[in-house]
Amino acid sequence: MFHVKHYSLISNFYNKNNSNLTHVALESIIDLIYSNKNKKIIFYEDSLYTQIIDAVQLSWESDSILILGPKDNYSMMAPHGFNQNNIHSINYFTRIYSAFKDDIKGVICANSQKNIIINRDQYNVFEINQSTEYDELHDFCKKKYERVEIVNNPGEYAIRGGIIDLYPSAHTVPKRISFLNELTEIKSFEIDSQRTLNVLLKTKIETLQKKKRLKEVLMDECSNWEAYKLNQNGIVINDDINTKNEVFPFKKILYPDFKKIKDEYQILYNNVNRLNGFVYKKQIVAPEWFQNPSADVSKNAILDIASINIGDFVVHRDHGVGKFLDFKIVDNPAQEFMIIQYADYGTLTVDVAHLNKITFYASKSDDVQLDSLNKSGAWKRKKNNAKKNVQNIVNNLVNAYVNRENAHRNTIDPIMEEQGFVDEFKYIDTNDQIRCWDDIKNDLQSNIPMDRLICGDVGFGKTEMAIRTAYRYATNSKKVVVLAPTTILTEQLYKSFNERMSNYGILIDRISRLRKKTEINRIHDLWINNQLDIIIGTHAILYNEIYLNNCDLLIIDEEHRFGVRQKEKIKELNPSIDMLTMSATPIPRTLNMALSGLKQISTLSSPPKNRKPIITHINYYNEELIINTINNEIFRKGQIYFVHNNVKTIDSIVEFLQNKMPYLKVNYIHGQMDPNIIDRRMNQFTNKTIDLLVCTSIIENGIDIPNVNTVIINNAHEFGLSQLYQIRGRVGRSNKQAYALLMIPQKLRLNSSANLRLKAIEKYTSLGSGYKISNMDLTIRGGGSMFGYDQSGNIENIGYELVAKLMNEYIDKNYKNQTIIYPKINLINKGIIPTQYIFSTKIRLLFYRKIKATINFQELNDIIAELIDRFGAIPKELMQIIEIQKIYIDAKKLYIPIIEEKDSCIVIYFHKIYWEQKLNNLLNKINEFINERGINYEVKELNESLIFKFYYNDNSNIIMLIKQIINDIKD
Repeated sequence: MFHVKHYSLISNFYNKNNSNLTHVALESIIDLIYSNKNKKIIFYEDSLYTQIIDAVQLSWESDSILILGPKDNYSMMAPHGFNQNNIHSINYFTRIYSAFKDDIKGVICANSQKNIIINRDQYNVFEINQSTEYDELHDFCKKKYERVEIVNNPGEYAIRGGIIDLYPSAHTVPKRISFLNELTEIKSFEIDSQRTLNVLLKTKIETLQKKKRLKEVLMDECSNWEAYKLNQNGIVINDDINTKNEVFPFKKILYPDFKKIKDEYQILYNNVNRLNGFVYKKQIVAPEWFQNPSADVSKNAILDIASINIGDFVVHRDHGVGKFLDFKIVDNPAQEFMIIQYADYGTLTVDVAHLNKITFYASKSDDVQLDSLNKSGAWKRKKNNAKKNVQNIVNNLVNAYVNRENAHRNTIDPIMEEQGFVDEFKYIDTNDQIRCWDDIKNDLQSNIPMDRLICGDVGFGKTEMAIRTAYRYATNSKKVVVLAPTTILTEQLYKSFNERMSNYGILIDRISRLRKKTEINRIHDLWINNQLDIIIGTHAILYNEIYLNNCDLLIIDEEHRFGVRQKEKIKELNPSIDMLTMSATPIPRTLNMALSGLKQISTLSSPPKNRKPIITHINYYNEELIINTINNEIFRKGQIYFVHNNVKTIDSIVEFLQNKMPYLKVNYIHGQMDPNIIDRRMNQFTNKTIDLLVCTSIIENGIDIPNVNTVIINNAHEFGLSQLYQIRGRVGRSNKQAYALLMIPQKLRLNSSANLRLKAIEKYTSLGSGYKISNMDLTIRGGGSMFGYDQSGNIENIGYELVAKLMNEYIDKNYKNQTIIYPKINLINKGIIPTQYIFSTKIRLLFYRKIKATINFQELNDIIAELIDRFGAIPKELMQIIEIQKIYIDAKKLYIPIIEEKDSCIVIYFHKIYWEQKLNNLLNKINEFINERGINYEVKELNESLIFKFYYNDNSNIIMLIKQIINDIKD
């Protein structure tokens, strides 16, 4: 076998035969578009739309190719504030203008759009370059765009001093234009981080006039373009007369099959961005990513708490839950304060220098109970109860960890055939999966029992990691129990394990409420007699100790779904058993830091190769739209979930769908049905004998059917955010483009939290969005259960962020043998973020908190870089805050609990941990310092501190003086 860099085999074939081809593979359209230098327009029958999307999904945004979907009649059905159904088409239409210029390579257009004529008078084209003036761009934005605080969506702009952020409707990423230097600077930036990506010399903006829709578009002016037609027979022709038929000679091949036969063929790697390769004679024409399929980029997606907005609920560590009302700014010296309201209408004013005492609780909600400033004892009791609960959680973790450290077992070694088993996985490992599997293999090569948590988003490969681990045990003659929270998930896991292991003689069975008593008795006997390798089951397994006492590996899927008593039962296991736990609940960064020393954690945060974002629409309920959505999926031979979470009315939905589409096989399931009926219908659906499954939220966890790529969720406003995300995650599990239609009743006015939930699910569409979704869920509803521990309401009462802080502090103090000092730095001039620099209250508070949360200079430098990137040069008032934080970081290392300024002196407290060990050295350095500068000092001992008073002159730079003192006493 040898590899050749190749670009033109399929393209050359098109150049010779493009006027008379039959049975063309849709996936080769990209090759056609790149077959020569001419631009292409391909007209296709409307019914082919979803298949076109599937075929070119890797290229339609990245390779300057526009896809114009069919016309629809649902464009105005979206509730106010949500994207209209044809927003993507409108964006593409606006880009067609530039297609006549130089940045579009091809247009793939539905026949229903074919006769549309571009009316250039409807466009306002604006070019931004290095000589563009601020006022010129500002005037343009005011007329064409909506002003916001932070740019998130197309059609928005934001102004921060001499910087304008702008998201052109037809661009894939927003642009940041800075007028702070002599030449105008243009950069693209990333929405979620708001950080710049790359520098541009110029950019063009094409917009539709406000409130005008393009009803007539296309190609009179495309005389220099090559035009093609594509119909259901797969024929691509260059004119209306097809005199000769040439069958397309390239046979499609997907990556799993490519892996098996690649050594037998000459491989021609092609730089066209496709999901598949093609076999041609003794050659394979493969996309370049086949060479390095796992070369993905793992983003640090560990969840962190979101910023606080006015109206949100916050927790003051000393006073409890209150409502953030606003900031107050005072002069002489300039300072900013948070104003927090409590239950008795009293208000608390908190200096931004003390924001370390403020944690997030929940966003606007009707059922948050505020604490009272007049009843401080009630808050203390609440906080102390939560502390005890946190300590119990940590102690339980530590005890389990110690028990396992003291236990011993032989290593679990791989057999020779294991790599072949791993290679049979039909998808491509992400880098995270590779790392996770390496982590597990290292655990198994150790003599200490494994206790690993795999934390990963929907569809990120947790189950495959469990299957490989179970395979290792089964091939070492060891027994495995897999525990799942629901019967449906048990059946799904059984199917997944069986599919992967059926060719290896590994014996698998399952226990759930669907099994008859005779079957369970048979499984019991087989297990005792070592005639079963793996048992998969619900909590029913816990009722018979014979299973857990006679297994070597316990795999727990969605552990947080199990009740307290059930988990207590699990804890009674022999400490030498190996445990692998899987969770789709992302770990907040603060909790991850706390747990990292107590628990083995592997995080899967990279989406699988070739997965596309799930196109998500929010619409008012409309029967025609439902039928059209279902038919589009059926046409490409797919299946559909229709989620209706009301058992009493589910029959009426089934009847409506059957009457409107009698050609479909429709059925339903819900949790109150006979389990055997659920099982039978799920099997029918899996085996494609049911086209459309109407169901309740029973499908929320674990159902993985690659052929189901459309989900319709009725009354979506009644679901929680994480629940919506989990249900939507039941589709998009294959290489096909997936769709989610979320419907709400006609004329329904959404309340604020429902609106936030649906906006979040609309915005975060990719399979990797679970971390952001969980973050949004925290901001909407506040803290909830954490890995399923029994919290008795205590933890939730003080807010998630404070819980994480308490956990970190308890671990540091009791298990890491560290004395942690949290310095208090009280200076007269504490600094401020000027409103001229950051006007938004929300963003100012975010940066106050971010600066205060830094624990080292690298983190602080990253924030400095972000500030300069987003807002320009940092003003001196803000630099004051940053310099004080530098002092804080140093003071923490030097065990300095207090630095304060009063009565023309600087007072510095040194904790005895520091000064008892280094007293002589400390005194010598301070004497050298004051002698050099000619200032006086006093020293005295009080409790556990040695206190120094440094007297300064009226013209002294206080910050600089403190930094000099600290720098001089450092070792």
